[in-house]
Amino acid sequence: MSYSPSLLIANGWFMDARGFKSQKRVVHAAARLLGFLGAWIAAFAWLPALPVAAALAAWAAYITPKVRWVGEEFQNVEPSSTSA
Repeated sequence: MSYSPSLLIANGWFMDARGFKSQKRVVHAAARLLGFLGAWIAAFAWLPALPVAAALAAWAAYITPKVRWVGEEFQNVEPSSTSA
């Protein structure tokens, strides 16, 4: 079964991608993802926007290579060789 990278990242507590050992963990990761998004929305609503945006940008810079790696790992199509 294939899961979205966002659920795999949520299962790794938003610091790393981690696979699922049971279907119950998928539900927990989905709830964790909603809580994570809610926390960012609350932070932008109640805290100064510049530090929150800086923290979000730093996290995005940290997690982007990991998300790209997860996406590449789940590709099942071989890259086509282009000869010109």
